[in-house]
Amino acid sequence: MVGDSAAMAGSLMALDYSLRQLFGNGVLAGMGVSAGSVAGTVNVAAGAVLSGHVLVEPGSAVSVAGSANTGTLYLYAAPASVAYTSIGTVTAGAPAASGADAPAYFTSPTLSTRTDAVLLATVTLSAGTVVSVADKRTILPTPAQMTSTITRLCTKETTVYGALSAPLPSPVLFACPTALNITSLGLYVQTPPTGQAIIARVQRSGVDVWLSAHYPSIAPGASAGGSATSPDGAYNCVAGTIVSVDLTQAGSTTPGSNLIVVLGYSLA
Repeated sequence: MVGDSAAMAGSLMALDYSLRQLFGNGVLAGMGVSAGSVAGTVNVAAGAVLSGHVLVEPGSAVSVAGSANTGTLYLYAAPASVAYTSIGTVTAGAPAASGADAPAYFTSPTLSTRTDAVLLATVTLSAGTVVSVADKRTILPTPAQMTSTITRLCTKETTVYGALSAPLPSPVLFACPTALNITSLGLYVQTPPTGQAIIARVQRSGVDVWLSAHYPSIAPGASAGGSATSPDGAYNCVAGTIVSVDLTQAGSTTPGSNLIVVLGYSLA
């Protein structure tokens, strides 16, 4: 039984670490800090913070005591269920009606290395009087922003082996599995071109995605390149659209070889 308990505790610690790495620490909404009306205090607005995977959500604003010291203190919010050592008084906040954890606020003379606390502000005091408050919140992305970030990371890639020629013996083809917007084209070669650049022409169903002035390219002597601008042609695709990549130039003195083509896109 003791062994089972230890194994369970170890699993929970590993899960906790993984969730903290995934979600991080930061502010989801609100939690702004300003000097309080009472000397030596600051006011923390209502809001929500994520401490690892623990949602901390105060139901209302709170006044937090600083200290009688002169200097800078770091103000943190954290789950009230965890014990903290503070230069000032650990101030408890009222929980929100959502059922999330209640908050606690504490101050430290140094940046804390704790993973279960979220930095809100630095507070400068002089003989116990608040001189200034600096916002130090890390604002976490909303689910919609996270989805947008993920969709921007979508890529499809393929490799053209051997010495390159313009045009290629057969163009590189990509089939769009769903509606999407082409955002970028990455080009990489194992052997860099010399004399002239490698220049690629990208087309959606026979229509240029980048106009000729902005064709993606790899400079002479370089092994990586691609699009330098956003598409200025036909970049939006419906499911089933065929996107082709061909070369208009492959290097003059020495053509590049072993080309990797990476098509970047976002879901429409």
